[in-house]
Amino acid sequence: TDANAECKRISCDSPEITFSENALLIFYICECCTRFYVYRWRLFFNLGNLLDIFVVLSGIFDLVFQRITDGSDSNIVAGTQTLKICRVLRIARVLRMVNMFPSLQGIIRGFACAMQAMFWGMCL
Repeated sequence: TDANAECKRISCDSPEITFSENALLIFYICECCTRFYVYRWRLFFNLGNLLDIFVVLSGIFDLVFQRITDGSDSNIVAGTQTLKICRVLRIARVLRMVNMFPSLQGIIRGFACAMQAMFWGMCL
């Protein structure tokens, strides 16, 4: 019951999470528009850029479908679950950024090693 209470306390529908998702979506839209302004049509010849555009468009469609259905899980619009799964692709954006900065790779590698040590310490 404590886990259920914690899950309800930090829900995905909280205003803070909704605000941060919308703010990040606006940031990603601005980033894609800036990239298009700089690269013009060459933007579409890079697989990473296409992935970013797909993630942004799926975020926009997800936001529109949420507004249409008022956030309920009704079956008015088919494929809303697929759009929600596309949110996971945002992780790919983060991984691309990590690969750009070697110092950030070192920090994440150190964090992963620390998590492994904490796991084994917890098991003991």
